[in-house]
Amino acid sequence: MYDRLLEAARRGGWPAVYTVFAQGETVIDRGGLGGVCERPARRATLNEFLAKRSDLAALLDNAAQERRDRLLENLQDEVEQIALGPGDVTQDFDDKGRLKRTRIDRRNKLHALLKLLAAHDPDTYAERRKLDVAGQVNHAHAHLSLGNAPGGYVVDMDSVAALEPGEQAELFRLLTKIEDARRALPPGDSNQ
Repeated sequence: MYDRLLEAARRGGWPAVYTVFAQGETVIDRGGLGGVCERPARRATLNEFLAKRSDLAALLDNAAQERRDRLLENLQDEVEQIALGPGDVTQDFDDKGRLKRTRIDRRNKLHALLKLLAAHDPDTYAERRKLDVAGQVNHAHAHLSLGNAPGGYVVDMDSVAALEPGEQAELFRLLTKIEDARRALPPGDSNQ
């Protein structure tokens, strides 16, 4: 069975491993949003087995990676063919079937060239977006000083951190609701 799994990993990656292990049996999963997904059966059983046998899991993963590497090599070869080819050739014919016009579109070729160059020399050809962040990030929320203190209730972050995560979320939801209500008051209102 393990030889069959290795062969499946080399041929089709992890999806093929699960399919071979399930021997073609499938189960239907119902997602949280009403989606339905058919997947190979006994997936959890294989995962439990591989968790106990990390050596076999590593061999299967290597075989699946071989398949991935072959796929990437084939895709790179195809990109090279596009990049070095003439471009997309379109021929227009008249009503009598005679060649009227030949057009060559090089947009796909140029895109393939750029991707190929970026893969082989990223320092020169890859798109690099640099983001500089200056200054300081303030995690204090605007509604941490509301209520009966001179500017409102004083809620310090240590008190909030002592709450359960669900309670923290509820507190911030309520404070946001209060803050939105305060902003909705007309300017100069004494309750603000």
